[in-house]
Amino acid sequence: MRKIRRSKLRKNISVPEVSLTPLIDTALTLLIIFMITAPMMHSVIKVDLPKAKEQAPQDFNKESLMVSIDKAGVIFINKEKVSLSALIDYLKKSLVRDPKNNIVFIHGDKSLPYETIITTFDQVSAIKGIEHVALVTQKTL
Repeated sequence: MRKIRRSKLRKNISVPEVSLTPLIDTALTLLIIFMITAPMMHSVIKVDLPKAKEQAPQDFNKESLMVSIDKAGVIFINKEKVSLSALIDYLKKSLVRDPKNNIVFIHGDKSLPYETIITTFDQVSAIKGIEHVALVTQKTL
């Protein structure tokens, strides 16, 4: 019987190496891009909210009905420009589709006359099925 050396039986196995530097660079670049663009995606309508010391917790969710009134008095519902009568019709149809979605948040610019916001508030709260109408403020520290 012939002895074979072990070193001759072993073959040179090459192990591929993956350089992590390009992967880390790409991940950090994407992180920076998302950090810069994320705040821009929240609101297109510029509404300067009045300030209040105390603020009740507000449950904003994706399905909440958001009514915004900018400083020119233009009414928006979920970022779509509407008139007051069209807003009322939209809310009535929305309640027919989803009766559980019955809370409306009104974002009114602080430079608006109080009457404009209250008129909208009264019209919205008069709709049968609307449980709560909330005026949104900005909390002061």
